[in-house]
Amino acid sequence: HRVDRRQRQMCIRDRSDGDGVGSGIKGNISGFKVAKIKQPDGGVQEQGVIRLKVCVDGSGNVIPSSIKYSPDRDPNTSTDLRLRQRAIDAMKQFKFTNTSGSSGGCGYFSFTFKLQ
Repeated sequence: HRVDRRQRQMCIRDRSDGDGVGSGIKGNISGFKVAKIKQPDGGVQEQGVIRLKVCVDGSGNVIPSSIKYSPDRDPNTSTDLRLRQRAIDAMKQFKFTNTSGSSGGCGYFSFTFKLQ
C-alpha cells in the first residue's frame, strides 16, 4: 500500500490491512465497515506509530477490553505511553457497521503521529 506522505500532525493508517476509510485512514475488520471515525487528540511533542488490535461485537461496537497495543516491525513504532493512550482513547470511539451478519470480528489500525 502507498504511504500518505502529507505533513500533518497525525493520521491513521494501516499498511497491512484494509482499504482507505477516510482522509489518511486505513484499517480493516473483516465483515465490518467503519461508520464513525475519531481522530486522536494532538498536543504531544512526540512522533511515531501506534498499532492497535481491536475487536467489535455483532452490532459494530468496539469492545474496549479488546484493544491491545500490537507493535509491528515498522522502525517508527513508538512505545510512548501518551501516544498509546491517545490512540486507544480514539479507537474506543470508533463505530462499525456489520456488513456480513457475523457475531463480531477483529482487525488492526495504526495511528501515525507526526510533529507539525
